[in-house]
Amino acid sequence: MLGLLIFGAIGLLINGLMIYGIMKKSSGFLLPWIIVTIIDIVLETILTFVAVTLTGQIQQVVGSAVGLSLKGYFLNCVYSHYKELQVSSHHA
Repeated sequence: MLGLLIFGAIGLLINGLMIYGIMKKSSGFLLPWIIVTIIDIVLETILTFVAVTLTGQIQQVVGSAVGLSLKGYFLNCVYSHYKELQVSSHHA
């Protein structure tokens, strides 16, 4: 229970930093979200393959594929904005 509360608070902080960075046009505040999301995608991919290997339940792959696709799309959007902010800060 305490672990969920701690992870929830960290997630709220990281998402808040991302929103703050977008509002203030500061790319550095987007970086924690990008890093945590990459780690999350890698870990979820590994855990999915381990779970399928151990249980043999292919249905789990479909659910994970949908979630991973969405996370990948969101990562691509935030990373693209991160790069735009970096370019605009060098030209300012």
